[in-house]
Amino acid sequence: MILFEDGRYSLVGRHSSPTEEELSAIEASMANSGLKGWLAIMDRSEYAAGVAQFMMHRPMRDPAVPFEAAVRAFEATRSARERL
Repeated sequence: MILFEDGRYSLVGRHSSPTEEELSAIEASMANSGLKGWLAIMDRSEYAAGVAQFMMHRPMRDPAVPFEAAVRAFEATRSARERL
């Protein structure tokens, strides 16, 4: 997945890791949108119960906030969605 600085995310690499070419294209798209973040692995579906654990693989486009802040933003958004 790509975890953006504000906690939003995008799933990538269905059933396989994305290639370097795919990652380059993703970074170009992120640049066009003004986004920064990390290539990361999440231990469960975003819809599964419980707190998700993340493993950062690599930064994408030099994020300005710590990875842990993006994870907290992800969990805050997810918790708010569960209350709806």
